[in-house]
Amino acid sequence: MTKIEQVKAVGCPDEATLTAYLSGALKEAQVRAVEEHAATCHLCLENIRAGHLSDKLYGEKALPESSDRSIRKAKGIAKMKSNRVIQRNLWLVATISAFSLSFTVPKYFAQFLVAALILGLKWVSESESVRTLIIAMDAKRRHEQPKEETSKWRR
Repeated sequence: MTKIEQVKAVGCPDEATLTAYLSGALKEAQVRAVEEHAATCHLCLENIRAGHLSDKLYGEKALPESSDRSIRKAKGIAKMKSNRVIQRNLWLVATISAFSLSFTVPKYFAQFLVAALILGLKWVSESESVRTLIIAMDAKRRHEQPKEETSKWRR
Protein backbone atom coordinates (compact mmCIF):
# COMPACT_ATOMS: atom_id res chain seq x y z
CA MET A 1 0.00 0.00 0.00
CA THR A 2 1.42 3.38 -1.00
CA LYS A 3 1.56 6.36 1.32
CA ILE A 4 -1.28 8.07 -0.59
CA GLU A 5 -3.51 5.00 -0.24
CA GLN A 6 -2.73 4.83 3.49
CA VAL A 7 -3.69 8.48 3.96
CA LYS A 8 -6.87 8.03 1.92
CA ALA A 9 -7.91 4.98 3.95
CA VAL A 10 -8.06 6.98 7.21
CA GLY A 11 -11.47 8.53 6.56
CA CYS A 12 -11.48 10.41 3.29
CA PRO A 13 -14.81 10.77 1.52
CA ASP A 14 -15.15 8.48 -1.50
CA GLU A 15 -15.02 9.80 -5.05
CA ALA A 16 -18.82 9.77 -5.38
CA THR A 17 -19.12 12.04 -2.32
CA LEU A 18 -16.47 14.44 -3.66
CA THR A 19 -18.27 14.50 -7.01
CA ALA A 20 -21.57 15.27 -5.27
CA TYR A 21 -19.79 18.00 -3.29
CA LEU A 22 -18.46 19.60 -6.47
CA SER A 23 -21.85 19.45 -8.17
CA GLY A 24 -23.62 20.96 -5.15
CA ALA A 25 -25.74 17.86 -4.53
CA LEU A 26 -24.82 17.43 -0.85
CA LYS A 27 -26.81 18.64 2.13
CA GLU A 28 -25.40 21.48 4.22
CA ALA A 29 -24.13 19.18 6.98
CA GLN A 30 -22.40 16.96 4.43
CA VAL A 31 -20.81 19.98 2.76
CA ARG A 32 -19.43 21.13 6.12
CA ALA A 33 -18.07 17.65 6.86
CA VAL A 34 -16.30 17.46 3.47
CA GLU A 35 -14.89 20.97 3.88
CA GLU A 36 -13.68 20.29 7.43
CA HIS A 37 -12.01 17.09 6.24
CA ALA A 38 -10.46 18.76 3.18
CA ALA A 39 -9.02 21.49 5.42
CA THR A 40 -6.80 18.85 7.04
CA CYS A 41 -6.34 16.40 4.14
CA HIS A 42 -4.05 17.45 1.31
CA LEU A 43 -5.17 14.54 -0.90
CA CYS A 44 -8.85 15.46 -0.73
CA LEU A 45 -8.08 19.15 -1.15
CA GLU A 46 -6.10 18.31 -4.30
CA ASN A 47 -8.96 16.16 -5.60
CA ILE A 48 -11.42 19.03 -5.05
CA ARG A 49 -9.05 21.48 -6.74
CA ALA A 50 -8.67 19.16 -9.71
CA GLY A 51 -12.44 18.78 -9.89
CA HIS A 52 -12.96 22.56 -9.92
CA LEU A 53 -10.29 22.93 -12.61
CA SER A 54 -11.89 20.20 -14.71
CA ASP A 55 -15.31 21.83 -14.36
CA LYS A 56 -13.85 25.17 -15.44
CA LEU A 57 -12.09 23.61 -18.44
CA TYR A 58 -15.27 21.74 -19.36
CA GLY A 59 -17.26 24.98 -19.25
CA GLU A 60 -14.72 26.63 -21.54
CA LYS A 61 -14.80 23.58 -23.85
CA ALA A 62 -11.03 23.29 -23.33
CA LEU A 63 -11.04 19.90 -21.63
CA PRO A 64 -8.63 17.45 -23.28
CA GLU A 65 -9.87 14.07 -24.49
CA SER A 66 -10.16 11.47 -21.75
CA SER A 67 -8.57 8.05 -21.85
CA ASP A 68 -10.74 4.94 -21.96
CA ARG A 69 -9.56 4.08 -18.44
CA SER A 70 -10.78 7.44 -17.09
CA ILE A 71 -14.13 7.06 -18.80
CA ARG A 72 -14.60 3.55 -17.33
CA LYS A 73 -13.69 4.83 -13.87
CA ALA A 74 -16.15 7.73 -14.13
CA LYS A 75 -18.93 5.35 -15.19
CA GLY A 76 -18.04 3.10 -12.26
CA ILE A 77 -18.34 6.02 -9.84
CA ALA A 78 -21.76 6.88 -11.23
CA LYS A 79 -22.88 3.26 -10.75
CA MET A 80 -21.54 3.15 -7.17
CA LYS A 81 -24.10 5.67 -5.96
CA SER A 82 -27.07 3.89 -7.54
CA ASN A 83 -25.91 0.49 -6.26
CA ARG A 84 -25.53 1.91 -2.76
CA VAL A 85 -29.13 3.20 -2.76
CA ILE A 86 -30.44 -0.18 -3.92
CA GLN A 87 -28.39 -1.99 -1.29
CA ARG A 88 -29.64 0.35 1.46
CA ASN A 89 -33.21 -0.25 0.40
CA LEU A 90 -32.63 -4.01 0.55
CA TRP A 91 -31.49 -3.68 4.19
CA LEU A 92 -34.68 -1.76 4.97
CA VAL A 93 -36.89 -4.37 3.26
CA ALA A 94 -35.09 -7.17 5.10
CA THR A 95 -35.56 -5.33 8.41
CA ILE A 96 -39.27 -4.85 7.84
CA SER A 97 -39.65 -8.47 6.73
CA ALA A 98 -37.88 -9.85 9.80
CA PHE A 99 -39.93 -7.60 12.08
CA SER A 100 -43.18 -8.72 10.41
CA LEU A 101 -42.19 -12.37 10.61
CA SER A 102 -41.54 -12.02 14.34
CA PHE A 103 -45.29 -11.47 14.82
CA THR A 104 -46.54 -13.91 12.19
CA VAL A 105 -44.38 -16.83 13.37
CA PRO A 106 -44.71 -16.74 17.18
CA LYS A 107 -42.48 -19.79 17.64
CA TYR A 108 -39.45 -17.78 16.40
CA PHE A 109 -40.48 -14.38 17.76
CA ALA A 110 -37.18 -13.65 19.55
CA GLN A 111 -35.00 -14.85 16.66
CA PHE A 112 -36.81 -12.72 14.08
CA LEU A 113 -36.81 -9.74 16.43
CA VAL A 114 -33.03 -10.02 16.91
CA ALA A 115 -32.61 -10.39 13.14
CA ALA A 116 -34.74 -7.27 12.61
CA LEU A 117 -32.58 -5.37 15.12
CA ILE A 118 -29.33 -6.45 13.44
CA LEU A 119 -30.64 -5.69 9.95
CA GLY A 120 -31.96 -2.33 11.14
CA LEU A 121 -28.57 -1.42 12.57
CA LYS A 122 -26.97 -2.38 9.26
CA TRP A 123 -29.51 -0.22 7.41
CA VAL A 124 -28.74 2.76 9.66
CA SER A 125 -24.97 2.26 9.39
CA GLU A 126 -25.19 2.28 5.58
CA SER A 127 -26.81 5.71 5.66
CA GLU A 128 -24.73 8.53 4.20
CA SER A 129 -25.82 10.89 6.94
CA VAL A 130 -24.41 8.51 9.57
CA ARG A 131 -21.11 8.31 7.69
CA THR A 132 -21.02 12.08 7.39
CA LEU A 133 -21.72 12.43 11.10
CA ILE A 134 -18.90 9.99 11.91
CA ILE A 135 -16.47 11.91 9.69
CA ALA A 136 -17.51 15.23 11.23
CA MET A 137 -17.23 13.94 14.79
CA ASP A 138 -13.82 12.41 14.04
CA ALA A 139 -12.58 15.70 12.56
CA LYS A 140 -13.90 17.59 15.59
CA ARG A 141 -12.25 15.14 17.99
CA ARG A 142 -8.90 15.43 16.19
CA HIS A 143 -9.20 19.22 16.11
CA GLU A 144 -9.96 19.46 19.84
CA GLN A 145 -7.10 17.16 20.94
CA PRO A 146 -4.29 18.99 22.69
CA LYS A 147 -1.11 19.16 20.65
CA GLU A 148 0.83 17.17 23.28
CA GLU A 149 -1.46 14.15 22.92
CA THR A 150 -1.13 14.04 19.14
CA SER A 151 2.66 14.46 19.25
CA LYS A 152 3.18 11.59 21.68
CA TRP A 153 1.37 9.19 19.30
CA ARG A 154 3.67 10.07 16.43
CA ARG A 155 6.84 8.97 18.23
